[in-house]
Amino acid sequence: MERSHENEPNIFNLVLDQFKDVTILGLLVSVIIGFLIASMENDPEKKISSFIEPFIIFSILVINAVISVIFELKHRRVRKIVNKLNDVKAFVVKNGKEIVIPASQISVGDIINLTKGDRAPADIEIQKILSNSIQYEVVDESQNLTLSDKKEGLIYSGAAITKGSLQGVVKALSNSSNSHHISVHAKPAGRAFVSQIDSYGHISSIIILVACVIIFVLNLSKISEYDSFLKGALSLSRISIALIIASLPEHLSIHLKTAQSMAANKMLQANALCKEQSAIDTVGRVTVLCGNLSSAFSSAEKTVKEFMTVSEDIVDVFSVTGEGYSPNGMIKQKDSIVNINEHKAFEKIAIGSVLCLSRLVLTKNEDDNKKIAADGAYYTNAALQAFGTKLINTDKSTDEFLKVNETWNKLHEKYPYSVIDEFSRDTKLSVYQCGNVKYTLGAHSKILKNCQYYFDDQTGQVCEMSTRVRTKLEYKSMEWANDFRILGISFEDNDRQVFLASLALFNPLQSDAMSSVEECRNSGVRVILVSGESAHTAAGYAAKMRLKNPDNCVTRQQWLSASLDARKKMVKDTEIFVEFTEDEKLDLVQLLREQGDVVGMITGSVPDLTAMRAADIGISVINASECIKGAASLLLKDDSVAALPAAIVLSRSTVKATIGCIKFIMSCGITMIFSSLITAVLRMPILLTGVHILLIAFLTLPFTALIATSVSQISNRNNYDKLVTYKTRIQFIVIGIVGAISMILAALFVFLIDSPNVKHPLTFHDVTNYNTAPKSARSILQDPAAPTIATLVVLIVSIMNAYDSLSVNGFSITKNAFTSLILVLSVLTFAVITEVPFLAGLFGLTHLSPFRWAVAISLGLPVFLVNSVFKLVG
Repeated sequence: MERSHENEPNIFNLVLDQFKDVTILGLLVSVIIGFLIASMENDPEKKISSFIEPFIIFSILVINAVISVIFELKHRRVRKIVNKLNDVKAFVVKNGKEIVIPASQISVGDIINLTKGDRAPADIEIQKILSNSIQYEVVDESQNLTLSDKKEGLIYSGAAITKGSLQGVVKALSNSSNSHHISVHAKPAGRAFVSQIDSYGHISSIIILVACVIIFVLNLSKISEYDSFLKGALSLSRISIALIIASLPEHLSIHLKTAQSMAANKMLQANALCKEQSAIDTVGRVTVLCGNLSSAFSSAEKTVKEFMTVSEDIVDVFSVTGEGYSPNGMIKQKDSIVNINEHKAFEKIAIGSVLCLSRLVLTKNEDDNKKIAADGAYYTNAALQAFGTKLINTDKSTDEFLKVNETWNKLHEKYPYSVIDEFSRDTKLSVYQCGNVKYTLGAHSKILKNCQYYFDDQTGQVCEMSTRVRTKLEYKSMEWANDFRILGISFEDNDRQVFLASLALFNPLQSDAMSSVEECRNSGVRVILVSGESAHTAAGYAAKMRLKNPDNCVTRQQWLSASLDARKKMVKDTEIFVEFTEDEKLDLVQLLREQGDVVGMITGSVPDLTAMRAADIGISVINASECIKGAASLLLKDDSVAALPAAIVLSRSTVKATIGCIKFIMSCGITMIFSSLITAVLRMPILLTGVHILLIAFLTLPFTALIATSVSQISNRNNYDKLVTYKTRIQFIVIGIVGAISMILAALFVFLIDSPNVKHPLTFHDVTNYNTAPKSARSILQDPAAPTIATLVVLIVSIMNAYDSLSVNGFSITKNAFTSLILVLSVLTFAVITEVPFLAGLFGLTHLSPFRWAVAISLGLPVFLVNSVFKLVG
């Protein structure tokens, strides 16, 4: 169980948290100073306009905070589901009986049973080992997770039990201060982009701050226009402050988190749950997906459909009716219903099947309490328990769980269970004792090889197995191998291994496995099947999944005997690896990562835990065992891989949205910085004052939110390793320069060409020598028409940049009407301001003729063309 989270902060505290950053606090101080200066203004008209700048700055800060809070609240929905999943089940022993309760309800001193696949719900002191061996996770001195087989000591909260069973006592709850909690996540996935964006934002912020200081210093040459040096310095500093607000990329990580929050909610709608918000980008970076056949691509329901026994040297084949894990069904032979009381082997098979695990793993179905499902990822054990119930309990009960529960309790009480040898990939066998009988369950070929005798189903005698019987059993198993997973079960009699039965488990591929694999490939993700199954069985499934060269597979023996170079070639050329144990799977994942691949490991099998932790991201179905589910960063609902392609696409869309935010903020910011810098260097009149810059920032504020939330399921093969590439940097620098040139050209157009009421036309020398220009020229240069058209051009450039950033995620003017309306409203709002004299006066703007509007729009178009060129070149 995860360490319990503190109470979620309320909305008011969330808003306050947005203002704790040093940069934000500095801007708030500037707001307060701005209001104080405005309050000291004596001129009534100027007093009102003086309040505009600090008011806009404060509004921008508040709106940004509100947007962050909105998406934080949205992401709480995902976190609530994750927290619910983390409250694992606890198997508590009370009054000599094992009961199941939520881990949040356990107390110090409770006796807890833990078995393979469980996670410790608290700090547990080992009291008794219930198997011949035990293996669980510990943290070494370097804070790395390793496995321990010590049979005494403390198992920390959150630790996974990977082998064996034990009983212990609760020493400390996971949410107490003295608990030694183990983090269960695969690895701190997804931190790469957060680090990149923080680093880039920090460096860019320093450059922008330096540029703003330079602009302020250059503009000091115009300080003589003001009544006093202090007033002039304060007014000119407002330009730099406004540029900082409009351009500062220090908080780009907020936009990444906004995009991730949107993606997390859309993934949830697509039946994928990303447990860590920072891991969302890692899903899209996956280049190779390693999937375990039995727990990743096959159905969550396994059913025993046929079984074989031997009677008087004749192999009898029986069919089993019933679907899924239902214990209701009949045993048939050649379409005739079998009387189970006439078969001596059935009861032994039932005991060995129902008691194949230390606990009942059939549980109530969440949708229908009378139906049953498998608990965790114990699909094979659940199928065996359902099958065993059919063999000895013929009551047709409508309450399926009640039926299996009664059967389990009856057999468990009569034949106490204990583990002798846990199932392992090496032996492919598990050995356990039920009462006085020692059973062996596992791969059919292993069981048959170890048995020289069989239990006669008619007489109940132990008989020597003839070559004829062995051949028939082998032949039938070969027939089954195309469609079934084959298990064998035997028992020990006077140190002799006695064959009892062969079982055919039907485990179909998920209905959407083939299409999901194809979609992953279309997204540029290579799918590798890695399985402990035989080559024959795996090849059959691989063919159905349409993997390349399904008959070309690498076996465990070939892998172990191969050199490192040969293994590298195998990894490059082969998509099917069979008979692999957890050790080989770990080697495979590590080798893929060493070769530069980003590896996703999808599994529900407990032995695969170490391979999952070694991968870049662990993926599992939501009903997997507690330790696998805990270690995975991405959980797939409905026990299906169908949601995985959507999660990959949404992850990449998140990155594209974040890149779009970076390009938009930096392009617009560079446009304003370059234009302010050029006008200062050329000694032109100030075209963009603080209030103009803030007005642009205010009107385009929704654009960043729209870009960050433009996450969509548009297919994309691009796999992003970096958020800000050299190409991206060149793009927004070029766009910024083009935008700045367009803005200055617009102002020059007003000054030099479109001045019909000026008796003495201005020269370029007058424009670029504002400080020394004649008074008549300076009065013309102070006409608000030039700043108005300059502001409009920057606004048009911002809209073009927003359109470009939105289009990478499939934005369409016709399909995304709301977004299109926001873009248009920004221009309409600007038009209203310029046409209403009072508002125009507040913002230092004026009316523009239709011709000037057309010029401004035309000068904004080159930015669209530049963006289009960059798209074409890649």
